[in-house]
Amino acid sequence: MSNTDPPDTVAGAAADRAEQLAKDLARAKEAGWTNPIPFRYDTVVGGTPAADETRDTVPWLSDAAVYQWDDDFGDVGEPNPELEKMLFQDEYLQRAGSAISALSFEVTVQGPNKINPVRNFEDAGLHPVMLENVKLCQYGAPTPIQSYCIPSILTGNDVVAIAQTGSGKTAAFLIPILSKLMGKARHLAAPRPNPARYNPLTDRVRAEPLVLVVCPTRELATQTFDLTRRLCYRTMLRPCVVYGGAPTMNQRQQLEMGCDILIATPGRLMDFMQNNNLLSLRRLKFTVIDEADELLSSGWEEAMEKVFSGADVNSDADHTIVMLSATFSKAARRLAKEYMEEDFVRIKVGRVGSTHRNIKQEIRFVEDTDKNEALFDLLFSGGPQRSLIFVNTKFKCDKVDDFLYNKGLPVTSIHADRTQREREDALRSFRTGRCPILVATGVTARGLDVANVKHVINYDLPSGQHGGITEYIHRIGRTARIGNEGKATSFFNDDNQDIAEDLVKVLIESEQEVSDFLQPFMPENPSVIEWHDGTDEESDDGLGGGGFGGEAGGFDVGATFGNEAAAGFDGEGFSADADNKVASCFWHSIAYFFRLPFHIQWRTALVQLPRFVPLSILHLTSPKGPHPFLIALPSRKGHLIYAYTFVPPAPVDADAESEQQRKETGEWHVPVVLDLHGGGFIMGSPLEQAPYASMMSRELGAVVLSVSYRIGPFHQFPAAIHDAEDVLSAILDTSGTSEAGKILRQEVQRYYSIVRTNVLAGKNKKEPVLPHIEHVTDIVLDPTHLAISGFSAGGNIALNMAISIPPCPQMGMMESQTLGPADGDCMSPTLPANRRATILDDPFQSWPSLLPPPQVQPRLVPLLLFYPSLDARLLPHERPRKPMPSALKPDDHHVEKPRQPGLFSILGPTYLPKKLRAHPRASPGLNDPDHIQQNAAIFLVLPEKDSLAVQSDVWVDKMNSSNWTGPVRFGDGRAGDWDGTTTTTTTTIMTTSGGGGGGGSERCSNASNAKNGGLEIWHAPGCRHGWTQFPNAFVPEHEARERDAVFSRAVRFVREKWERELELEC
Repeated sequence: MSNTDPPDTVAGAAADRAEQLAKDLARAKEAGWTNPIPFRYDTVVGGTPAADETRDTVPWLSDAAVYQWDDDFGDVGEPNPELEKMLFQDEYLQRAGSAISALSFEVTVQGPNKINPVRNFEDAGLHPVMLENVKLCQYGAPTPIQSYCIPSILTGNDVVAIAQTGSGKTAAFLIPILSKLMGKARHLAAPRPNPARYNPLTDRVRAEPLVLVVCPTRELATQTFDLTRRLCYRTMLRPCVVYGGAPTMNQRQQLEMGCDILIATPGRLMDFMQNNNLLSLRRLKFTVIDEADELLSSGWEEAMEKVFSGADVNSDADHTIVMLSATFSKAARRLAKEYMEEDFVRIKVGRVGSTHRNIKQEIRFVEDTDKNEALFDLLFSGGPQRSLIFVNTKFKCDKVDDFLYNKGLPVTSIHADRTQREREDALRSFRTGRCPILVATGVTARGLDVANVKHVINYDLPSGQHGGITEYIHRIGRTARIGNEGKATSFFNDDNQDIAEDLVKVLIESEQEVSDFLQPFMPENPSVIEWHDGTDEESDDGLGGGGFGGEAGGFDVGATFGNEAAAGFDGEGFSADADNKVASCFWHSIAYFFRLPFHIQWRTALVQLPRFVPLSILHLTSPKGPHPFLIALPSRKGHLIYAYTFVPPAPVDADAESEQQRKETGEWHVPVVLDLHGGGFIMGSPLEQAPYASMMSRELGAVVLSVSYRIGPFHQFPAAIHDAEDVLSAILDTSGTSEAGKILRQEVQRYYSIVRTNVLAGKNKKEPVLPHIEHVTDIVLDPTHLAISGFSAGGNIALNMAISIPPCPQMGMMESQTLGPADGDCMSPTLPANRRATILDDPFQSWPSLLPPPQVQPRLVPLLLFYPSLDARLLPHERPRKPMPSALKPDDHHVEKPRQPGLFSILGPTYLPKKLRAHPRASPGLNDPDHIQQNAAIFLVLPEKDSLAVQSDVWVDKMNSSNWTGPVRFGDGRAGDWDGTTTTTTTTIMTTSGGGGGGGSERCSNASNAKNGGLEIWHAPGCRHGWTQFPNAFVPEHEARERDAVFSRAVRFVREKWERELELEC
């Protein structure tokens, strides 16, 4: 309609649309469809489930109720009628249908021993509680895949199971695994707190699951968790689920309560595996890969290899691996060959990638322009029923959803661009019947099991790029599950000819009618169908070519058993190469370790060990408290950054005015200290940083985030800079708009709320009730009072946070790297616009500091640099111990390298590639001092016995020449440097009480500098690099005294600078 149409024409068109909508709505009501329910985005954002969704009244399925085992129970838990009613509601159970006799397939078994299938669950040798749970799930006779999987797993074999969709594969592995663990759980499981007396502050444990189930999609993971909750009812086995898209905090809290069965998607699993304090796989007895072909085809093959070959995985001989799928790709076969025992059992029910005749398939010829109306008529032709509609694109998913909703139908949709909360809400609405029509892309095709799905509609048939015939089989398998009947209707046109030939074969094989327009695609001999989809070519990739090596037998679950499959193994078929086969995951990891270069081997082993420190040990190293808890923050690259977080016990500004303000607002605004670990073997681990971080939190009344950044041969040094920037961004995000900023504030608030609740409830009787506890409900991070500290390489990073590098920084760069002018854009074009780039993405981009400029925040930002590494061009074993005139000068391309034993290079930190070590981000000492933020105030601690002394001296001279000056303090009272040189800028000598072993002295020069925050230096005579981070038992008495003096001065320094604002020139 054009803009020139008269108003009465526009009004008439609107009236016609309204009239048509009314007719559509009336027609939907008359046909029995309920009123359309709009998607409740307010519900999603608020995290509150809809009022009529009573099944799981939790925002996230990972928090759904599970059976809570009490230590007072015997071997069998007490019934919980309320939980039992919720778990086993009839409308949510997928019961076997009357057409289960159609599930009669040829079963082929390969393995070293004959597998006798179970005829019923009562004779399967299941634990009595498990048998009772099976009955509560209303399972009748076992399906073919269950009949063979249950005995195979119970006898301890590794298993590869291949069966059609809707054949009960999930229960096929869960029932025997859980039954086998029952009775042994007390002996095998990790210690777990009693839920009746659980305190999240003191009783948290590391999750050490006995069973790991990896699923390719979030929907399949939550669905598997649902069934696991039922089968774990009245057992001491506690299931948990972790998946992407949902907050890590909730899932981490569940793991910290203990976990025996872990269901996970690979991405979130990889994140949590990085934190050994949170999750360990050392107790694993069973590893299950569900929908293995989809998992591997989606790019997770490397992740699965990490799961199987990780050094933390249980290496016991009784570790069982189970792999299940409806198809079996080459990648899945390769993984099975590599990691499963040679005598694994392979069970194949029917042809790989086939379907069954319980699904009535109909193919209709519909042009794209007519699909909407054809869909509308199709939904009304069969009456109201739970219907699942598949499309190929997210855009079309939204369009079809809008079309049906405007036609008065109760519909919702799901695709990859939906948030996880929206996806869970949509599936919950579909399961409960609140929205019985679901429009979906292929994201839900794999493994989705919703009871009573009667109709699957392929609005778009999957093309070759969308999975082809394999995807088609998975889609239609969402209906007619476990012996029920269903219908699958597909819209076909000339654009689908690439799938036509295979589609006709599927129709013939499952005894369906072939439409006239598909006749040209009929095979020459319909009675003999040959498949060439590549999913069952056993001779590929060196996996053998002799079939399955076993005697095939029939299996009819609906009537009587056919001939039992006599399994044999004659060396043919799925064989393994003895030269490449590794006996177990443990030996595979050892072999991989020793294939690495020597220096990477020991850096991998030694650098990471100190970082696997339980929080309980950190409590011992800082007895005065506060004690740390762990926050996992998302980074720009998608991994997790772990911050040991210290929340102060009380405000330090206890004056009447501040206390009155807290009482009126109910808010406590706390300063923030960002502490950055060192990068060596021992120094920098959470164990050694805890006393310092705890002291700073206690004395400054500040929240301290002690960051354990990525380190090691696979995370070169700049990774630490990027992690620090990401944490600093979260601190400065006062509005909590970023995910990291939001998580940081939520976690700190959660911790304070728990402490406050316990204190007010009288649980911490030894602790006095401080005044602020009674009236302060919220703790608010105040980045206007921010300090950054760093030890060793962490001092390098701390200084980096205050440096703004202009575009194309050629100072200090190698001659071979000098390029033309850069565009000055600090955002790399290779990364999303909301993520900062990294050095390796573009070394010549501009690098502005994240700290607010003085014009925005004139209050000074203290930088506490403890023996920093200012020049990364020299590794620790290469640094000279005598002055070098060329040290820390940008034009220095040839540096003297003293000979040192090879052990030094092995234990040295991992830096950038050599050609990038002169980058101003990697070597901040090469920067022009003018590039340092003016509102930074620097406190530099220099120990005498340190190989970094030379570069530090040169850097100080350069800073002083650029008007970065301030007091210089000595621990033993000397007025000159430790090498006997007297500095000519000395003007005043004054005795201080803050010195070290000799009483101390202070040299002042331009102590009050209006142009910047100034540079204060503390010389520590007789002290070694890293002396502040060792416990008292490992350092001489004079170093212990010097450390106390330095830390005391650091606290005063921060307080002084927070009280001062930069005097800006107009």
